[in-house]
Amino acid sequence: MAVSRTIPGCLLLCLLIAGPAAASGGGTRVTLSGVHLCCKACVKGVQKVAAQVNGATFQANADAGTVTVTAISTELAQKAIDAVAAAGFHGRSDHESVKVRDDSGAPDKTVDRLELEGAHLCCGKCVRAVNDALAKVKGFGSTTAEKKKSTFTIIGNFNARAAVAALNKAGLHVRVRQP
Repeated sequence: MAVSRTIPGCLLLCLLIAGPAAASGGGTRVTLSGVHLCCKACVKGVQKVAAQVNGATFQANADAGTVTVTAISTELAQKAIDAVAAAGFHGRSDHESVKVRDDSGAPDKTVDRLELEGAHLCCGKCVRAVNDALAKVKGFGSTTAEKKKSTFTIIGNFNARAAVAALNKAGLHVRVRQP
């Protein structure tokens, strides 16, 4: 299932004014792979991001687990990828300089509890992805992740950074919740 957003007419005019390279697609294209897109609601989550970032197009492919962003500049492409991450999605970038930034704030130390926020958990499959990813982390005990909640706690005796890395690898973007 692929979803895309087209360039508004006023932006198309801006692209034409910017020059032939921009108008012919000479902008920046970034594909994130390994993104957790298990259902239509996940794809709609990406669509919400697309509606907020003018000057970029988004294509979410749930079957491939990819989000492709095309923007008129590298800076705008980074802004679009930052928005995808802020919506709770994580992936590996195929672009040399546009990446999903590590804004998790997770310390590289063993903790017995870690409260996270920002995950896109729209359904039971998303929650299962959290639990499956964390099950691979040494010392993981349990989690309070629930569908339709973006904040959850991990309990056990585990490395905080390793837990976040496991969630990122599963296509989920999270940040340590600040009190």
